[in-house]
Amino acid sequence: MSGRYTVIGGVLGLLLTGPGCVTCCTSGCRPAYEAGPDCDALTCQRNRVYVFAMCGVSPVEIAATDTFRANLNQKGFIKVGTGQPLHAAWMEKEIRRVCEDDPNNRIVLVGIEGGAAATAKLAEKLNAAGAPLAAVVYFDRRVDRTGPSGCRVLSVAGHGASAAESAAGVAQLLNEVAATTGSTTTIEVVSDYPHAPLPRPTIDPGTDPDWAFLFDGGVPAKLGTTPLAGRRPQQPTPAIATASHR
Repeated sequence: MSGRYTVIGGVLGLLLTGPGCVTCCTSGCRPAYEAGPDCDALTCQRNRVYVFAMCGVSPVEIAATDTFRANLNQKGFIKVGTGQPLHAAWMEKEIRRVCEDDPNNRIVLVGIEGGAAATAKLAEKLNAAGAPLAAVVYFDRRVDRTGPSGCRVLSVAGHGASAAESAAGVAQLLNEVAATTGSTTTIEVVSDYPHAPLPRPTIDPGTDPDWAFLFDGGVPAKLGTTPLAGRRPQQPTPAIATASHR
C-alpha cells in the first residue's frame, strides 16, 4: 500500500512542479525587451502573438518545454504559456478571453511529444469555435500530425528535447504570424474643436512700434528682407555755415 502511495505522490509531484502556465514577468520580459531591436516584427505586433505549449509529464519533456519557452523569450516573444494536458481546459478558457479582449490577437499552439495529442484536440475545438488560430506546431516522433484547415501547421518528427533546439525556426514562424496582426480602428480627425481658443492676430514686427526694441535702432526692416546687422542708419551731415572777414 505504501508503495502505491509513493507512486501516486511521485506523479502528483511531477504534475505540480512541471512547467507553469505563465512566465514570471521579470524573467520573461527582460530578454524579450533586449531582443526587440533585432526582431523582424514590431513590439506591438509580437505582443499580439500568444503561444500555448503542452508537453507530457516526463522530466525530459518538462525541461525541454522550459528551455523552449526561455528561447522564445530571447527571440522577442514574451506571451508564452506552458503546461501539461491537464491544463488544456485552462488554456482553452484563457484563449477565449484573449480573443474577446482583442480580435486582432493571434493564437499559436505547440504540442511537445506527450502533449501533441491534447494539442491537436484543442486546435480542432478552437477552430470550430472560430478562434483566430494562426498556427499549430507539433514535436512528435511517432505521428506526423495535421492541423485544422485555415491555419499553418509545422510538424517536426523529433523527440521533446528537439523543441528547445528548434526554437529559432518557431520564432521565425511567429514573426510571420505577427506581421499579419493589425488594427482596424479608424481615427477620425476633427479640425473644428468647439472649445479651442480664438486664434490670435498675427503681428508684423517690422511695422509694429512695440517690437522696435528687437532691432538695432532706426526703422526695422520688413519681414522677408535681410537687414544690415550691426549698422545704424546713416544720419544726414549737418551743413556748416562759413563767413569771410575782410
